[in-house]
Amino acid sequence: MNGRGSVLIAAIWTLAVLSLLTLSAAFYAAGDLAAARKQTLAARGSAVFTAAARSVVRSFAGDPDRPMGRAVLPVEWEKDLRVFVGDESGKLPLGAVSGESLTVLFGTLKRQGDLALEPAALTDAIVRYRAAKPFEVLEELRFLPGVDEPAFEVLGKHLTPYGTRPNMNTMTPEAFNALLEPLASDPKDAERLAAAVLQYRKAGHRFRDEHASAEALAAALGLPRSPEMVALLGRFLPTVSFRPEFLRVEMEYRSRRKAEAVLRVDRGGEVLFWHESPGGLRAA
Repeated sequence: MNGRGSVLIAAIWTLAVLSLLTLSAAFYAAGDLAAARKQTLAARGSAVFTAAARSVVRSFAGDPDRPMGRAVLPVEWEKDLRVFVGDESGKLPLGAVSGESLTVLFGTLKRQGDLALEPAALTDAIVRYRAAKPFEVLEELRFLPGVDEPAFEVLGKHLTPYGTRPNMNTMTPEAFNALLEPLASDPKDAERLAAAVLQYRKAGHRFRDEHASAEALAAALGLPRSPEMVALLGRFLPTVSFRPEFLRVEMEYRSRRKAEAVLRVDRGGEVLFWHESPGGLRAA
């Protein structure tokens, strides 16, 4: 091969190497740009989530009778953000509810076909766990024997690690019956009270501080003021509250980034739980 051919081959190889380096640099630059855009989206979403969650808490602190569900947001947020609010204090508190109430709740859920676990065994597992350490987050239920994902989803609708007294205005019927049944000396009184409470709520009424006495609550519900009923109400009322104390806020930013938080209403929005969806989201 003559010298001219060698020079030509060397030039071709040089061009090839330069082309590969250029493509590689462009590839990594594009990757860095995509990563930067994702980080920007995540940071923007986190800032909006924080502002929205605290805005929701302030609105409920000023008006505890606000309806749950989709939150009304400032106009400038509406196109980018969706927020749903649930009353976390409408559930039975894992740290305070009695073992008897837990067994009643799990028995009801089992009869409804929602829960496969044995009520007594699950109650015993919860009581043993909280005796060793208090529940701090709901996800600790996953540590209990037999609590798989379907069971966890069911239990999360009725139990919470926060607070000591559930909100009478938002308790599920199953949780309400579980709290009430062990307190009643006559099951018929418990059934009568439960039916009256649920009917009162269904009619759009709310329980407030003026219903905190047995006589006032009996009058509002149209219940007989027999000694047995008054005694039942006297045992029941100290176990409940009439306003949301903890809110579970679910947020979605531009349908691509999500966050879930539990905040305390009466302490300026103290954050008790916060989880955002992981990175790797497609940038705008």
